[in-house]
Amino acid sequence: MKDARGLAEPKGYAEARKGGDCPAAEQGLYWSYETETLIGKAAMEAISDMTWLRQLALSSVERFELHGFGMALVSLPPTPARHEERFRYRLLAFDPNLGKPVLSVDLESGILGDYCLAVQTGREHRVLARYDFPPSIEEFRERALAEAEAVLPPSPPIPMRGPARKRRRG
Repeated sequence: MKDARGLAEPKGYAEARKGGDCPAAEQGLYWSYETETLIGKAAMEAISDMTWLRQLALSSVERFELHGFGMALVSLPPTPARHEERFRYRLLAFDPNLGKPVLSVDLESGILGDYCLAVQTGREHRVLARYDFPPSIEEFRERALAEAEAVLPPSPPIPMRGPARKRRRG
């Protein structure tokens, strides 16, 4: 079967949509017309905020692993050089297949001197709590890990490759 753009699904996948027996569908995989590959339903998009690159390079970082995701707890204490830094603490979860963070739990400072605990996944940004004074790194770590446990899948999605894309020359 082909979609409106003329791209074909993998063999046996049309039967899965009709309720037939398809090993890919049984494993929770679906066909992506964008990449022409089978990918997991739990596939996550990298966060859109790219400031994590600079923060990893310039800050104190604690690294560990959670559910197969590489975790980095970034501490950005205020200094004269970084007194206007938006983030005080960040917990970043890196998908090993992407090499980029797919989740960021942040303690952000507001322009009025308050703080908020926020979660970023892909392009989504949600504020979870507001504070008049910033919590300690231990309090942040506890709350951020609880949020990461709730949001991250039990293991990183395993990318499955479909047919190779043909490059157009011309």
